[in-house]
Amino acid sequence: MPTILPFANSFEAYFLSPLFNAALLRGTVSAAESIYNSLPRKYGKRKQISVTVNSQKKCLEITLYSDIIISSINQLRASQYFSKVLSKQPGMGAYIIDKRLLRQ
Repeated sequence: MPTILPFANSFEAYFLSPLFNAALLRGTVSAAESIYNSLPRKYGKRKQISVTVNSQKKCLEITLYSDIIISSINQLRASQYFSKVLSKQPGMGAYIIDKRLLRQ
């Protein structure tokens, strides 16, 4: 769980693929979350992501925390970058459709 920062935005992301293996996803999502949160940030601004696999809805519940208010377009960019990191994790190749992994 990341350090709680003053601003938070939450949303759900769904896989384009009908596949949903919760056991696989928990491990890959955790690894991708760690990689994303360890990335250096510009101008010393902190940004962290917390992602939970929701097995009932078959989606990812994403909360983006930051030092500053994040505009809608930058929330989208953050989720796209997380998706890119996630797509490179072992076992995620089968989830990619037309070079895309997630949708909101």
